Amino acid sequence: MLHRLLFGLSLCMGIMGCHHQVENGDISDPQLDSLLLKGISKTRELQFDQAHEYLTTVMNLAEAGNKSRYLILANLNMGGLYHHFGSQDEALRYFFQSLELAQKYGQDDLLNSIYNNIGIIYMQNKSYEKALEYYTQALEISRQREQEWRVGTNLVNMGSTLDALGRTADALRAFEEAQAIFRNVNDSINLGATINNTGSIYFDQHDYAIALKHYRDAYALSSTSTQPWYRWEYSLNLGKCYYQFDALDSARYYIDQAEVGFRSTDNTEMLIEAYSWKSRIERARGDFENALHFAEIALAHKDSLLEEKAAKWVSELQMNFEFGKKETELELMRELAQRRQFLWIGTVIAGIIFAVLLIITMRTTNQNLRQKNVILEQEQAVTQLNIEKNQAQQEQLRQEMIAKERLNTLEQESLRQKIAFRDRELVGKALHLVNKNEMFSALQEVLSTYKKQSEADRERVIREALNLLKSAQNMDQDWAAFKIHFEEVHPNFFSGLHHRYPELSSGDLRMCAYLRLDLTAKEIAQIFNISPDSVRKRKQRLREKLGLGAEEDLGDWLRR
Repeated sequence: MLHRLLFGLSLCMGIMGCHHQVENGDISDPQLDSLLLKGISKTRELQFDQAHEYLTTVMNLAEAGNKSRYLILANLNMGGLYHHFGSQDEALRYFFQSLELAQKYGQDDLLNSIYNNIGIIYMQNKSYEKALEYYTQALEISRQREQEWRVGTNLVNMGSTLDALGRTADALRAFEEAQAIFRNVNDSINLGATINNTGSIYFDQHDYAIALKHYRDAYALSSTSTQPWYRWEYSLNLGKCYYQFDALDSARYYIDQAEVGFRSTDNTEMLIEAYSWKSRIERARGDFENALHFAEIALAHKDSLLEEKAAKWVSELQMNFEFGKKETELELMRELAQRRQFLWIGTVIAGIIFAVLLIITMRTTNQNLRQKNVILEQEQAVTQLNIEKNQAQQEQLRQEMIAKERLNTLEQESLRQKIAFRDRELVGKALHLVNKNEMFSALQEVLSTYKKQSEADRERVIREALNLLKSAQNMDQDWAAFKIHFEEVHPNFFSGLHHRYPELSSGDLRMCAYLRLDLTAKEIAQIFNISPDSVRKRKQRLREKLGLGAEEDLGDWLRR
């Protein structure tokens, strides 16, 4: 729903300031005024070819007559023409061109509209940060020139952009300042639109009571407006708000008004929204038959709108193609004329040169023939030397390539040996864990006999246990150290497994590492201090987590 209203100025700027002497000395030109008005009129009537022809004529005449202001206005309105036909890239190109010209010729009073129009294009393309940048520049100009009404329109556009960026508090402040300005200049139309935008922010925040108050105020202001489209928008918003309070009769009343209004203005998009809300209201009442009826109408309008947009898209493509073809034909004609002119001049010059050269050639033919033989012999000698030099360079290059290949082979072999050595170190560390667990098993076995021994033999048992513990003090490599060493040899092994299979536990990752080192089930069982049968069960659960079939070897898969 288009409940954030933007104030575009591209067309209303069409002939502003053209009927008097302006800042850079341009004098009003009745012919250019008339052509500019015709271009604007045809734009509003969606007559692309005619509008383009009038505005192009204004550009050409203004450029030839050094009428900078008309040139800027023609570019500004040409951007508005392409904007009307949905060609935003071309529109932006002309707006930037008008901006460059306005800055070049010091037409500062046009900068506000140009910045504002560029902001609208970026806003419609959802480039909100860029839109805010240009709206801010337009607002600064309006404040500097003390143009109160323009300050208000710039603030509304900034507020809509800030709202889109999620900066709700800033948006509300901008709308509040704009409301004060529109009240001061007695602009009820823009005042109502600004109040409506404020209400929509509160509606989006589910603060329906405040939203309802703003929608009512906007609707009341629209009763005297000459722009009925705004009234239908406000009516639809009121209906939506009453729906949130379960005031279904009031909601239906205002949405019915909106439907009639949108139908009278052929606004298919808003009709779709009106029928969708009517379907919601009937569903809330329990009248599912009517709810289905309105939903079907909304769907039919959506299909119709899709067909219209498809037809418009095709017509725009055709329009752009035809216009591009005409421009190409004109460019080709200009190039052909230039080429013919250059060809004629070139032919004359070539004839003169040819005659002079013929005379010189006749006089020097005999001398050249003698010199050619000498030069030919010298060239042959130089060619032979070059051939020999190239052969020598090629042979040197071949030898260098062979040497590089041998060096690469040696480096690769060295790398493989380093990896194999580090893998052997890892296996050693893993087996060290096995020995450590075996030692603890032995310690447990020794201590288990403590109670069974006599008082004299118990001291011997304690000495044996202390000797085992003293040996264990040298075994300070635990799983964390093993893991660090493992990751040095096989980078990203654990992180890659965890990323692809986040459900793997730390025990699963340890099992993967030991299987990657090709340890046997018995060795893994000693590390985990479990039975080999338990290791096989763990491997089966790990296979299921990794999604491997029974025929695929788990160790080979991990090594790949």
